[in-house]
Amino acid sequence: MRWLLGIAVVVGCGGPKASPPVAAPAKLAPSGDANAQIAALADRACRCKRDVACARDVMQELIAYAEGHRDAAGDERARGDGERMAGCLLDAGMSADELADQMKRVSPDP
Repeated sequence: MRWLLGIAVVVGCGGPKASPPVAAPAKLAPSGDANAQIAALADRACRCKRDVACARDVMQELIAYAEGHRDAAGDERARGDGERMAGCLLDAGMSADELADQMKRVSPDP
């Protein structure tokens, strides 16, 4: 799950996982490669504009994808899309602390 580094870099998080994830809405496209999934989620995050509820929905979808695809391997493109997604989630009104807390739930164990 190297693609998570893109988001982790933006919010400066890492370390052990926090609480287990909550159920996310079933809005993800059928499973594909990590690059395509992260790009699609980044696109959705960037359409949230100033809607924090939308940003939280996208974050829950990211968590659901990450939990179900622990072995997914994205490349630098996915990392870049992760950074773009994090920026858009923050722009939509999600706080850096909230984003970091959510990312701890899907960050690989050290």
